[in-house]
Amino acid sequence: MIKSTIKYLLIIGTICLIIYIWYDYNKFISKQESLHIAMVGPISGSGAIKGRSVLKGINLYIDKLNQTGGIDGKNVILTVFDDQNDKNKAFDKAKEIADQNKAIAIIGHWYSSCSIKAGEIYKKHGIPAITPGATNIKVTDSEWYFRALFNDQSQGRFLANYANKVLQHKTAAIIHEDLDYGSYLADIFEKTAKEIGMKIIFKEEFKVKDEKLDQSLQNIVKRLERKKKRRKSWQNCIIFMSTHATEGIKLVKQMRDSKFENPIIVPDSLASKLFSKGFDKYPEEKASPGF
Repeated sequence: MIKSTIKYLLIIGTICLIIYIWYDYNKFISKQESLHIAMVGPISGSGAIKGRSVLKGINLYIDKLNQTGGIDGKNVILTVFDDQNDKNKAFDKAKEIADQNKAIAIIGHWYSSCSIKAGEIYKKHGIPAITPGATNIKVTDSEWYFRALFNDQSQGRFLANYANKVLQHKTAAIIHEDLDYGSYLADIFEKTAKEIGMKIIFKEEFKVKDEKLDQSLQNIVKRLERKKKRRKSWQNCIIFMSTHATEGIKLVKQMRDSKFENPIIVPDSLASKLFSKGFDKYPEEKASPGF
C-alpha cells in the first residue's frame, strides 16, 4: 500500500515537473518571439508624402510600445511594403505578405483602389487589415477590412449639402477621375445634389493612367469653357473636383489659366501639403504666392 502510494506520488510529481518545465520553457520562448505587422502604402512616387507620414506615425507608436514591454512581452516588428498607390502593385504586395506568412495584421493601403484589390488577398488568407486613408465604401465590404476614418458615402453627401445649403449654390459641375475613389464620390455627390434640388450642368471623367493626361484635362477645361458661355446659370455654379492631389493640381492650374473664377469644392484627398505645395513649381506662383 505504501509502495503503491509512493509510486503514484512519484508519477504525479514527474508529471508536475514536466508541466512546470514545459510552461517555463514556453514562457521563455514566447518572450523571444515577436509580433509582425505589415504597413503597405505609397512610400515612393507622387503620393509618397502621405505614405511616409503614415509610416512615421506608426514607427513613433511602435517605438514607444516596444520600450514599455511590447504586447505581452513581445516586441512588435514592422515590415514596410511600397505599393506606389498602384492597385496592381498593391495586389502583388498583398500576395507577398500572404506568402511570407508572418504578418498578423496590415496597416494600409492609402488609395481605395489599392485597398479593394489587395483586400481580395487578405480575405482569402484571413489577415485583418485597417486603412488609414481609403474612404470608398467597398473597402470594408470584406469582414477582414476596417477603416479608421469616414467613408465616401457620408463625405459625398456632406459635400453636396454644404455646397447647396451653406454656400448657396444651385448648380454644379463635376470633374472626376476613373479610380474607385473619385468616380464613387462623384456619383454620390451627383445623386445627393439632385435629391436636394441642385442641377448638375456638366460631368466628365478622365483616366488617371492616360498617357496624354495633361491634354485630356485641357480638353475637359475647354469643354467647360464652352458650357460656361452658353449658360446664364454658370455664375452660381460650383465645381466639384473629385480627384486625388496630383491630378487636382493640374486641373486647378488649367482652370486658373482659363480665367475660371467659380469656386471649387474638393474631397479629403486634396486636404494635404501635397496639394497646397503642388503649385510652388509654377512661375506664376513663384512670382506671386497664392496666385
